[in-house]
Amino acid sequence: MKIDITTNRSVMHRDNKVLALIIIATLAALSPAMGEGINGKFIAVVAHLESGGELFPDRAVGDGGDSNGAYQIKAEAWECCNKWLRANNHKTWAYKPFVNDPTISHYYCKIYLSLKLRELGNYWRDNKIKDRSITYMDVYAAYNMGFRGYTKIGCDFRRHPFQKKMEYIRAQMSR
Repeated sequence: MKIDITTNRSVMHRDNKVLALIIIATLAALSPAMGEGINGKFIAVVAHLESGGELFPDRAVGDGGDSNGAYQIKAEAWECCNKWLRANNHKTWAYKPFVNDPTISHYYCKIYLSLKLRELGNYWRDNKIKDRSITYMDVYAAYNMGFRGYTKIGCDFRRHPFQKKMEYIRAQMSR
């Protein structure tokens, strides 16, 4: 620990990996209903829902070419992740060709889902929603429809146009 002589306060310097773990743990803590928060199992469920029928899901293309890879990430979502990564002094990757890289796109999917979880947590807080907790279905719907699109249906996953996806998430995440 060091002392900042300009403020006479102690300053603790942390490794970026430790800081990233703290940030992820903080984001996960926003939703007790989600247990572990954004975890590998949930990311695998997202990949299955977004490109499960593809022989080579990392090469999947959807939405007329706007969404790519196993997680069907759009360039705008990728840039949102890059903005967060830059703000937190982390390495970034270009959308093309890395959206098709299984490791990097998994990392970006986790970040984007975490950002959606944070947005939902803020929305729940600001709108004083206390009758239910944020669920995996909520996070997926915000990921799939965009946060604004999800708020347009009142943040009610039961109004998501693809109810079979919601049922699949509930079944997989309750195991």
